[in-house]
Parts: sequence; C-alpha cells; structure tokens
Amino acid sequence: SSKGEGNKGDASASERESASESEGTVEGLTKVIERLEGALAPAAATVERLQGANEELEAKLMVALEAAARVEQLKETNTQLVADNTQLVADLAYANTKAKAKGKGEVEVEV
Repeated sequence: SSKGEGNKGDASASERESASESEGTVEGLTKVIERLEGALAPAAATVERLQGANEELEAKLMVALEAAARVEQLKETNTQLVADNTQLVADLAYANTKAKAKGKGEVEVEV
C-alpha cells in the first residue's frame, strides 16, 4: 500500500509542476499579446488616417469627374454652335449670291 501512496505524491507534484508551467505560459502569452497590441496601435492609427485621406480623395475625384463631364458637354455644345454658325455663313453667302443675280445689290450682313 505504500507503493500506491508514493505514486499519488508523485502525481500531485507532477500536476503542480504542470500547473506552474501553464501559468508561466499564460503569463508569457499575455505579455506577447500586450506587446502585439502596443505594436499594432500605431498601425491602426495609420489605417484610420489613410481611410480619411482616401475618403477625401474620393470626394475630390468625384468633383473632377463631374467637371470633366461638364467640359465634354461644353465641347459638344461648342462644336454644334460652330456647325450652326458655318451653316448661317453659307446661307448668307447664298442669299448674297442670289440677290446679286437678281440685280438687287448685295445684302449687307455682319458675320
């Protein structure tokens, strides 16, 4: 029966040693986690700043895209106005030619 008691004592010491190692492991891991959190804090702040800058750039891009679309509209309008003016000049030239042919004289028009 003394042999069985010796095994109980050994098992108890082994359990205490294992529990002590586990505590040391938990403390070590806790310190590692704290260091990682400390190291990640500046990165998290940088991410927040970058997100803010990104939102600002997106807003500026939208303004630029709207301006570019407006420029394209103005180019199209300008092209149409040039075509209209070209047609008016051609119409006036035709009217002048027709008037001269009839002997009525030239129609004076500023272009």
